[in-house]
Amino acid sequence: MRWGDLRSDAAQALRALRRQPGFSLMAVLSLAVAIGVNATIFGLVDAILWKPLPGVRSAPLMSVFTSESDGNGFGVTSYPAFRDLRGHHDVFERVGAAALTPMRITEGDRSDRVLGMMVSGDWFGTLGVQAARGRVLHEADDRPEGPAAAVVLSDGFWRRRLAAAPDIVGRTVQLNGHAWEVVGVLPPSFRGVFMGFTPDVFVPTAMESWAAPGRSEMANRGGRSYTVYAQLARGLDLKQAQHRLDAIAAELGREYPASDSGRAFLVLPEVDSRPFPQAHTILAAFMALLLVITGLVLVIACVNLAGLLLARGRERRREIGVRLALGATRGRLIRMLVSESVVLGLTGGAAGLAIAYGGTRLLARFQPPLPVPVTIDLQPDVRVAVFSLVLGLVSAVMFALVPAWQSVSPSLAGALRDDASVGRSRFRSALMITQIALSMLLLASAGLFTRALSRAGALSPGFQPHGVTGVDFDPSLSGLDRAQTLGFYRDLLADLGAHPGVESVALAEHVPLSLGWSEAGMWLTAAEGQDPDRPLDQPVNAVSPGYFETLRIPLLRGRPLRMGQAQGEVVVNQSFAKRFWPGQEALGRRVSFDGPEGPWRTVVGLAADACYRSVGESPRPFVYLALDHDGDDDATLFVRSSLPAGELAAVLRSRIRALAPAMAGVQPRPLEYYIGGSLLPGRLAGGVLSATGVLALLLACLGLYAVVAYSVSRRTREIGVRVALGALPRDILGLVMNEGTRLLAWGAGIGMVLAIAAGFALRGLLYGLSPLDVPAYAGVLALLAVSTLIACWLPARRAVDVDPVVALRQE
Repeated sequence: MRWGDLRSDAAQALRALRRQPGFSLMAVLSLAVAIGVNATIFGLVDAILWKPLPGVRSAPLMSVFTSESDGNGFGVTSYPAFRDLRGHHDVFERVGAAALTPMRITEGDRSDRVLGMMVSGDWFGTLGVQAARGRVLHEADDRPEGPAAAVVLSDGFWRRRLAAAPDIVGRTVQLNGHAWEVVGVLPPSFRGVFMGFTPDVFVPTAMESWAAPGRSEMANRGGRSYTVYAQLARGLDLKQAQHRLDAIAAELGREYPASDSGRAFLVLPEVDSRPFPQAHTILAAFMALLLVITGLVLVIACVNLAGLLLARGRERRREIGVRLALGATRGRLIRMLVSESVVLGLTGGAAGLAIAYGGTRLLARFQPPLPVPVTIDLQPDVRVAVFSLVLGLVSAVMFALVPAWQSVSPSLAGALRDDASVGRSRFRSALMITQIALSMLLLASAGLFTRALSRAGALSPGFQPHGVTGVDFDPSLSGLDRAQTLGFYRDLLADLGAHPGVESVALAEHVPLSLGWSEAGMWLTAAEGQDPDRPLDQPVNAVSPGYFETLRIPLLRGRPLRMGQAQGEVVVNQSFAKRFWPGQEALGRRVSFDGPEGPWRTVVGLAADACYRSVGESPRPFVYLALDHDGDDDATLFVRSSLPAGELAAVLRSRIRALAPAMAGVQPRPLEYYIGGSLLPGRLAGGVLSATGVLALLLACLGLYAVVAYSVSRRTREIGVRVALGALPRDILGLVMNEGTRLLAWGAGIGMVLAIAAGFALRGLLYGLSPLDVPAYAGVLALLAVSTLIACWLPARRAVDVDPVVALRQE
C-alpha cells in the first residue's frame, strides 16, 4: 500500500466520522476511559516492576544476597562479607553496599525524624549517580581509619527542609546531635534503590557510630544489615558470576565457620528483586491481577465499540450497496471501514493518555499508613504513551473486523433497497451479554470486598484502638543511652499518668496490627517434653505496666507486669495457655528465652487473645515481656485520653520537651493510623474493583442503550404496524423491554458464575467472609438490573411515542 493511499483513507475516515459526531464521540469516549485506566495501571506496574531505577545509569545493575540459617536465600549481607566481595574483581567490576537507618535532624528547637542511608564509598559509583550540586561520597570519605562526617542530601529533602538554599554545599547540618558537612545534593530524578522509599540523607558507612548509635556491625560477621549492589565484571554472564560466588562462599565458610559456614551468595538482576525478593512473586501476582481487572474494562469498551460499529454498518447499507454497484471490491470497503476504526483507536488512545496523566497524579497522592512517605515515579513517559496508542489501535482494529465484514456481506439488492427487515443479531446479542457478564463480575467482586472490609472494621481485634493516641520514640537518635532512655520513659509515664484528662498510658516495643513484630526462641521446662536443642519460635512484645489497661485487653487472671521488677516475669495469652498447658493452670508456669537451662521466667498473668498481625487472623500464642528488661530503646507511647486531639497533642509535645528536649518534634497520631496497614491489601483491591466496576457498568449501560435505541429505530415500521392494529402502549413498552431483560438475564447469570469463582480465588483477602455472601450478590444484582433496565426504558419510551402514520410511510 502506498503512502498516498494511507493519506486518502485517513482523510476519508475523518470526513465520515465528522458526519456522525454523536457516534464518534461515544466511541472515542468509551475507548478513552478504558485506555486511560489501563495506561494508569500499566504505568504503576511499569514503575514498580520493569522500569529502570530513576537516576541510576548503571545497567544492568545486580543485587547480591546472603542466605540465612533458616534457609532463606535472600538475606542481607554483613559488612565484612561485603568487603570480601569487593576484593574479587574477577566477579564484580564495581560493588557497593547500603543500609537504611532512621536519623534525626535538629535546627534550633525543631527536631524531625528523617530517613538516612549509610553507603559505602563506591556505592554512588556503582549506581552511576552524579550529584546535581557539589559531589557524591567517594572512597576517601569512607576510610575506617579516618572517615569524613560528610553528608549528601536528596533533592526533595534539600527543597522541603532547607528551602533549596543555593549555598547548601559546605554548610553543616545537625544529624543525631553531630555536625555533618553537606558535600552534595543529588539530582531530582534519583529516588534511591529501595522501591518506594527515598532516603533524605546519605552518609558513609564508616560513620556508623554517629549515623546509627548502638549499632556496631563494621567488624561483626554475624550482623547482617547491608544490601549489596554490583556491576558484573566485563565478559561475565550471570551464570558464571553465580558459579564464582559459590566458590567464594565456600571459602569464607571454611575461614569463618562460626558465622559463614553453610552460607551462600545469590546474584540477581536488580529488576527481579523488587521491592525485595521474598515479595517479588506476590507483588507481581497482585500487579497481574490489577492488569486483568482493568483489562476487563477495556474488553467491555471494545465490545461496546463493536456494537456501535455493527449498528453503524447497518445504517450504511445503502452507501455500501452503491459502492459495490459502482465496482468497489469488498476488500477496499473493509479497508475503508477499518481505517475509520484506526482513527477512532488512535484518537481514543491519545485521549486515554490524557486521562492517564490525571490518574497517575491521583495515585501519586496516595500514602499508605507507614512511618515514612512512599514515593514512586509514576509520571507517564514514552513507554506509557506508546502503550496507550498501541492499545487503542489494536483494540479498535481487532473489534472492528467482524462488524466491517458483516457490513459488506449483504446482497447487493438488499443493500440498494436499504432493507430494514433486520432480524435479531446473535452476534450483537453476544456482545451485550459479554458486557453485562463482565460488569457483573467486577461489581460482584467489588461488593464482596466492600462487605469484607465492613466486616473487618466490625470485627473486634481484641483491643480498643478508639480514643488512643500513639507517639514513636527513637532515643538513640537523640543521644540518649540505655539508662537515660529508661529514666525518660519512667518519668514520662508518671507525668502523663497524673495529667487531668489522661485515663491511662503505656509503652510498647511494637504496635499491634502494624508492620513490625518480633519473635524469640523459647524453651519450656524439661518436664514438659520440649527438645532442648530446638527452641520454639514465639511471637513476643515488650510492654510497660498499663499496656493492658490502655488498650483495654482483658486480663483474665493474675496481674500485669511491673516496671523494674519484671526480669523474671511474663504474661501469656489464652491461646498460649491452651496450646502448651491445656486444661491446666497457666499462672506459676515457667518459660525461658535464654536457653534450655534458664534462667526461668514465671507466668504472672493470663490475657485475653488479641489480633497481632492482621484483622480476623486465627488466635495464636503470644507472650508479653517487660519493656525495661527485654525491649529495645525504640518504643511507642500509647495514651488513652478524653482530651480533644489538638489539646492532647500539645500536652504531649510540651511534656516530652520538658523531660527530654532532644526528643522534641515528635508527631502524635491516632492508634487507627498505625493499624491501618493491616487492611491495606483489601482496601486496594476493593478500591480498584469498585472504580473499575462502576466504569464497566456505565460502559455496559451505554452500549445497551445504543443497541436498543438502534433496534427501535430499525423496527419503526414494525412498531407502527402493531400500533395501527391496536397494540397498546404497554404492549410496545413490553416488546422493547423484553429484549433488554433477556440480555440482562443471560449476562447476569454468566457474570454470577464468574464472580463466585473469583470470590473463591480471592477469599484470602475477604477477612473470613464467605465467597457465597448473599447480600453482596443481591445488592450488585439489583444495581445491575436497575441500571440496565433504565438503559432499555429510555429508547422503549421513544418507541411508545411512534406515530403509526409516519411509520407506515417509510420505505
